[in-house]
Amino acid sequence: MKHRLFFTAAAVFAFIAGMAAVVLVNTYLKTTGIVVAARDLDANVVLTQKDVRLETVSARVVGRGVLKDLSGVVGKVTDRPLPGGVPITFGYLRHPLAAGAAGRLSSYPGTVAVSLPASPDVTVGGSVKPGDKVTVYALYKAGAPAAQGSTVPSGSVVELAVDVPLLSVPSASPSQVASNAVTLAAAPEQASRILAARAAGAEIACVLLPARKEE
Repeated sequence: MKHRLFFTAAAVFAFIAGMAAVVLVNTYLKTTGIVVAARDLDANVVLTQKDVRLETVSARVVGRGVLKDLSGVVGKVTDRPLPGGVPITFGYLRHPLAAGAAGRLSSYPGTVAVSLPASPDVTVGGSVKPGDKVTVYALYKAGAPAAQGSTVPSGSVVELAVDVPLLSVPSASPSQVASNAVTLAAAPEQASRILAARAAGAEIACVLLPARKEE
């Protein structure tokens, strides 16, 4: 009887030890997919599918905050240089609108950044904010040449760009670096017209467009 109990207890302990070993091995061998840089990346890069990839690694070595889904990475902007193969975490990325003018331009494909002095006419009396859209005009004085090279009568107004989004405006916050410029996201031809008008001595004014309601 004692021998039977001994062998029964030994079998139970062996089973428990075996199960523990299986759990330990499974835990050790468990893998997961993480997002890594597919190549060396500079800071302030808007990430595309070609810039990142999924890599299978041991779940034991995955650090906190490492991203595991490409959908949470593509379209974000790197805030530092990233070597190829490095795991990507939340802390390495920023939203394009928080990544400076170059990052913000990614929200407006086909545009370039152009700045204007932050006069009351350009800032619409200080009422504009990033994301607002404006129409840009050149105000020509008597005898001043228009952007096309012709002479414009006194008081003439030339439309230079329509529906142009603002990337940045002077900040009223004392915690931010002061700026005396307004930066626009303009199509290249619009930017050329704006620069040509400024070179011709025209004064620039913006008209704020109403916010569009989503349908």
